[in-house]
Amino acid sequence: MKEEVKVLPTVDLLFRKLLCSKDSAHILKAFVRDILGKEFKTLKPRETYHIDSYKKAFAEDPELMRTEVDILAETEDGSHVTIEMQIQSHDYFIERALFYLFEAFRSTLGNQEMEDFINSNNFSALRPAYGINILDFHLFEKDGPAIRKFGILDLDTFKLMRSHNGEEIIILCFMSLKNKNIDRNSAAYLWQQFFKTGEVPDDAPDYLKEAQKKTDFYSLAEEEQKLIMDMNKAKMVNDAVTSTAVRVAREEEKIEIALNLLKMGLSIKQVAD
Repeated sequence: MKEEVKVLPTVDLLFRKLLCSKDSAHILKAFVRDILGKEFKTLKPRETYHIDSYKKAFAEDPELMRTEVDILAETEDGSHVTIEMQIQSHDYFIERALFYLFEAFRSTLGNQEMEDFINSNNFSALRPAYGINILDFHLFEKDGPAIRKFGILDLDTFKLMRSHNGEEIIILCFMSLKNKNIDRNSAAYLWQQFFKTGEVPDDAPDYLKEAQKKTDFYSLAEEEQKLIMDMNKAKMVNDAVTSTAVRVAREEEKIEIALNLLKMGLSIKQVAD
């Protein structure tokens, strides 16, 4: 009997394929609308997913297996949307998210091709930037809302700072796959469950059903399946090496503590206890 393979859409390759394929523009727009609450006429990724380019990237940087994803998309007016899937927690993640968002914001500085660009003012080319970070860990309080949105606010009136045309200049959004505090009647909840399980209900919107089909392991091309399996093997090796290093470090720490306790005059029994 053939063993069933279950690969979640949080895997880097599937996540990129889901939102950056040539035929995924409507899925990308729907995702941003459902999570960020903003509707754009057009939203196109800077780099379109293709298995050959992905294979080359993975060969050059196996760290892709850690599912650290950066997707940069552009709206019709030149605004930028960054999207990241982060499975593993690490220090200074908020700072990192801000860094990439501000990089996206400043990237249009002085772009003379921008609509309404003023020759005497390079800052007229700047456009808003929006960031979505999907996290499979608790970045904020565990009982807090699953979706958190941050902008630039007046600390006294709590009014948003806006650009010359009235748009929010910066929005930084975090969506937790761990936090359960989310409206179960919302499309955002369906996305959360899709990323966690790879499944969508029968009454889900068509774009989510398409998302499920696009990321189903058995619907992938053979070379995509093979690359995912290679990534999984690489991850297993990496996890084994990491867990061994952690175990050795803990054992060395225990030995050091025991020696210090003996030096302090405690008996062997007391140290053992």
